[in-house]
Amino acid sequence: MMGDERRAWIDVARGTCIILVTLLHTTFVVDGAVGSGRGIWPPVDYLLHPLRMPLFFFISGMLAAGAVARPLRQTRRRTLGLLYLYVLWSVLQLVHLVFSLRDSGDPLPEPYDVVASFFAPTGLWFLWALATYFLLARLLHRLLGRFAPWALVPLAALSMLSPVLEEMQTLSIHPGFGAIFLSSVYSNAVWYFAGLYGRWAVRRLRAVSTPVLACIAVAVFWAAFEASRLALVTLEVRWLLSGLAVVASLMVFAVLPLRGVIARTIAAVGRRTLPIYVMQWYLMHLLAILLIDVVPLERLGHQDLVASVITPLLTAAVIAVSCGIGGLAATGPLSWLFSAPRWLVGASRASSSDALGGRAEVPGTSLRQARRILRR
Repeated sequence: MMGDERRAWIDVARGTCIILVTLLHTTFVVDGAVGSGRGIWPPVDYLLHPLRMPLFFFISGMLAAGAVARPLRQTRRRTLGLLYLYVLWSVLQLVHLVFSLRDSGDPLPEPYDVVASFFAPTGLWFLWALATYFLLARLLHRLLGRFAPWALVPLAALSMLSPVLEEMQTLSIHPGFGAIFLSSVYSNAVWYFAGLYGRWAVRRLRAVSTPVLACIAVAVFWAAFEASRLALVTLEVRWLLSGLAVVASLMVFAVLPLRGVIARTIAAVGRRTLPIYVMQWYLMHLLAILLIDVVPLERLGHQDLVASVITPLLTAAVIAVSCGIGGLAATGPLSWLFSAPRWLVGASRASSSDALGGRAEVPGTSLRQARRILRR
């Protein structure tokens, strides 16, 4: 039971992260329908910016720690498997983009844009970053051995400098592909590696956490965030805010009850993060059409109230549809949409210790061994 509880908090944390990501994207769609900054959710999204992706990558690093030292042939799902999913869904997004642009009459992307969209971290940058971070972790393990954790020092510096590097970025691409998230890759690398080398710290932090200490940690993060906001330096110190947010969230997950209906629901979402993540491009597009062309929100009443109420409802709907489609496809002829084929990554048993949830697997590792990995 203890092993189950330890895995449960990880699923709840992953579920919380993907819910917050979906909430952010839904807020963008609602903003387009009712006007920017309407309702309570834009400031909430802004407050949680230091938490969403850093915590997700921290947990991903924790779950990859047992695989870094294995031969590459035993970790294909974290390399070839992720690259397969990245290329597959990038192609699907490209097809969707071409048809959307043709319908609107906007110019199609040039060949350069198409090629660059596969090599640069654009809309599916999370998959791109996971594969890159894991390969870098393996390289550092081979080159530095037990000194590999010292890589956290330059990675922390890279995270601190990410706002400057973002200003220096000159790479451009067709706007239909969205932004190029190199700055996000720079700023989040340190959290992946912190999770990779910091499982011992997580154990100790969870052991000493109490409800009072967790509330104090949340208050410290909130105070630091408000101070940075008032001083207009939130972007410059987001690395510090992310550190405080990750520590506070780990303490909160250590003291929260995980057997209730809400926690079990969020944990179930955390086991299906992949379909929720990759399908958001399409579902958000459908939402935008629905809210602007079919059911204009300005007819429903006070815009702030409408935005505040409808945003979480639409977020829940997107997650439910994504999880439903992912669940149906997982065991049917469309399983290749969410899981790399066996001929590419090899045979392995399913495990809960993958960064993406769902049908993720750890090659060469039994379920009992995977549980041991999470207990370390």
